[in-house]
Amino acid sequence: RMLAEYMDEVAIVDPNTPRVGLSENITHYQYRVEDLSVEECGLFDHIVLSNVLEHIDEPLAALKAVEKLLEDDGQIHILTPNCESLNRRIGVLMGAMEHIRVIPPNEVAIGHVQTFTVADMRDLVQRAGFKIDLCQGVFLKPVPTPEMIEWPEERIKAFFEIAKTIPPDLCHEVYFKCLKN
Repeated sequence: RMLAEYMDEVAIVDPNTPRVGLSENITHYQYRVEDLSVEECGLFDHIVLSNVLEHIDEPLAALKAVEKLLEDDGQIHILTPNCESLNRRIGVLMGAMEHIRVIPPNEVAIGHVQTFTVADMRDLVQRAGFKIDLCQGVFLKPVPTPEMIEWPEERIKAFFEIAKTIPPDLCHEVYFKCLKN
């Protein structure tokens, strides 16, 4: 809905029924990402996959489906959690996690079926036929979420800002801007 405030048209792809009403400039396609077709949806200038690929059994198939929907000069924007983030590395060293790729119960509960490192994501988008134009950290997460609940807003903002200046491999959330090859 936030994007719809700034764009003429927005399409949402989700096999589930929206939980809230959609504004007039939002079209909802009730499909899985990997089942999309140009005939059904048309072509797009920008496609945003925000915290989507870790929920999909076959992310390569999903990216290849998305690639077909992108205008030749279009861009795909991917936001994804990084399983090698600072907080997860610390969790392994502390013994709170067996290994870096463990999907904790709270993530399983929200539908995560896999994890990605920054290197995994680079490889995945390139195999799908994209060129990475930008890879940047979005949020540096030093401790588990419950420990951050009481943090002041200024501290949270600072961890978003610092993420832009450090290697994305340390960040919890990573952004990829990709173009067609």
